Amino acid sequence: MSKIGKKIMQSYFIIILATAFVFMGISKMSFNDILNRQTRLDLKKDADVVAKQINMVIDQKIEMTVVDGSPNVKIQISKNFFGENALSISEIILPKGMGYAHNRLATTHFIIMDVDKNLIFQSYNTEQEPINPLEIDKTKYYVEQRPLISSLDQETLGYLVMLAKKEDLSVINALINRSVFLGFLIALFIASIISIFFERGIISPINKLKKNIASFSFTDDEIIWEEIKTKDELAEINQDFLKMAYKLKEYDKKQKEFFQNTSHELKTPLMSIQGYAEAIKDKVMDESMVDEGLDIIIDESKKLRDTVNSIVYLSKMENLMSEEKSIRINLWEAVEEIIIRLTLLAKEKNITFKNNIAHYIVVRTSDDRLDRVFSNILSNALRYAKSQISIESFEIETGHIIIKIQDDGRGFENNEELYIFDRFYKGKGGNTGLGLSIVKSIAESNGWGLKAYNADEGGAVVEIVIPPLRDKDVN
Repeated sequence: MSKIGKKIMQSYFIIILATAFVFMGISKMSFNDILNRQTRLDLKKDADVVAKQINMVIDQKIEMTVVDGSPNVKIQISKNFFGENALSISEIILPKGMGYAHNRLATTHFIIMDVDKNLIFQSYNTEQEPINPLEIDKTKYYVEQRPLISSLDQETLGYLVMLAKKEDLSVINALINRSVFLGFLIALFIASIISIFFERGIISPINKLKKNIASFSFTDDEIIWEEIKTKDELAEINQDFLKMAYKLKEYDKKQKEFFQNTSHELKTPLMSIQGYAEAIKDKVMDESMVDEGLDIIIDESKKLRDTVNSIVYLSKMENLMSEEKSIRINLWEAVEEIIIRLTLLAKEKNITFKNNIAHYIVVRTSDDRLDRVFSNILSNALRYAKSQISIESFEIETGHIIIKIQDDGRGFENNEELYIFDRFYKGKGGNTGLGLSIVKSIAESNGWGLKAYNADEGGAVVEIVIPPLRDKDVN
């Protein structure tokens, strides 16, 4: 059995035992209370019935005989020497309908005493039940006493004492406890069997999940993943791990491609620089070509610098090493500053900028990130625009701000819009192939949406969707 299986079983048994003990405790207290109350109630009823029957005998309303091993006598009402009523016992009539000692929870005895509390009759064997009528132990018996009253003159002629043995209730309690305990053992046995099935039902999918995770490898061409069909959280976790495995696989693939492309992008300018530098050193170039060679070395060095800087920045973005502080920035002003920097290059190509961003729009990010996003997009647009680049803003009902950067060039060809944000993807006239990748990384880290498409009227469009500022971002 697995470790988690043992923990599940232990927890299950602890819950069962705790529940059983609580149930047994409550049951015991409840049964005791019910037995005690019912016994006292039965005793009171018996006392009332027996007292009534004896009073009827005293009044000579009924006359029956019972054989108890003593001489036959009758209950009589007579006058003593002083003319007072006197009680004598010759016969005690107890009809079967009374049931005073039948079908009760505890054995019931009764005692009859005269007015002076002299014992006249007892329903028990004194040798087996040595009970002193004047000193009854109430820790052993429930006691009910009734006066015996003559209806002729309402005089008390004696007393009836009813007794119920508490010991009999203990026997019943013991039987109940045994039954409850036996039921508990049976329930524990059944629960153990059920818990084993439950444990297997839980552990089996967990083992499958463990096996799936352990079998994952970056070197495998395909991901072998066993499905869990429990239709519960474990099945969902299994699917989540599978999705994560595909993402890791994709990330690993992109990382390998990134390193391959990086080595290629660095190797090309380095080889060019090395070749021209060696040619100049070895004087294999004409003096007229030396300046041209040096210019190429400088240009390639700049490309190499830009590529390295872009790679370093992307690495910082992906590893969350960029600790730039986010501030509130007016978008129109920020874009206007970038346009001013690009104006000279735009004039050389006879291209104009139209900054139609609403003046009230404010975003929360860092100066450097915002600058890189719009500098890279506008620089990229300058390569392909014919005469104009426009920057528009729209606010939709949800509060999101849509920024559209559109040129009037040839637009995207051969589904280029699907790849322009990939690393090292170069369009015609591209430089490092990392500019728009940086834009994508910044947009994702800021929670901005980003997409590219062709405009209906022609030209390429890059669209940025900026969510509304949260309350804490407004201050």
